[in-house]
Amino acid sequence: GQHTASFDCRLFSERYPEYCFVYVSQAVTGAVADVRMDCLPTLPLSEGGAGGWGEWSAWSACPAPAHCSTRTRSRHRFCDSPPPAYGAKFCEVSSTVEVLALT
Repeated sequence: GQHTASFDCRLFSERYPEYCFVYVSQAVTGAVADVRMDCLPTLPLSEGGAGGWGEWSAWSACPAPAHCSTRTRSRHRFCDSPPPAYGAKFCEVSSTVEVLALT
């Protein structure tokens, strides 16, 4: 069945990025098993959680000049500095850039 739990608000007076709750199940034998963990943010999304771009990778290189018929080079970056949290917005703009290589 479903159960509810109440907590005194004073338990949450410290500022942490999130509070996590672990739901457990106890068998008739007394064995306890984790069922799932839910984490809730303590800050509004406008204050935290939004993703930020990491550093650009090095420009791509051709393994050999004969394999570079397109003469394009590219580099990429990840939305991991920090990664978005709590369903916040993912980084905007492109994660890849491509240029024509000049010889």
